[in-house]
Amino acid sequence: MGAERGQAGFTLIEAVVALAILAIGLPVLMQLISSGFGASAAAERLAAETAIAQSELARIGVERPLEPGETAGEYGGGYRWRLAVREAAATPVTVLFEVSLSVWQEGKDAGITVSTLRLVPTAGQSGDGDSL
Repeated sequence: MGAERGQAGFTLIEAVVALAILAIGLPVLMQLISSGFGASAAAERLAAETAIAQSELARIGVERPLEPGETAGEYGGGYRWRLAVREAAATPVTVLFEVSLSVWQEGKDAGITVSTLRLVPTAGQSGDGDSL
């Protein structure tokens, strides 16, 4: 009785080669998955920081007076913010303020900083167009 040709199954060498390829490829795949989760968490943190920055900038001049100086605060989730307002230029009828807002999550290395300019009439300027 001889060995039959075309027998189904794997030889020992084929199984060892398959395991070696799996041993090399699996850690690489796991690293890629881990990097994807890290990037997702960073994107989520950036989105939260951006939303907080937009919210705080919208409050300036409405709920929070536009005055030179620095203020700081915190939101839930460990997010903190710092607002710096300085007078950049002035004319007899307007004042230009530079507004800089930084937002970051406590314990994280980086956050975002956004800056904008706000032009406001000086005290006593009603802006009704009567004084030409």
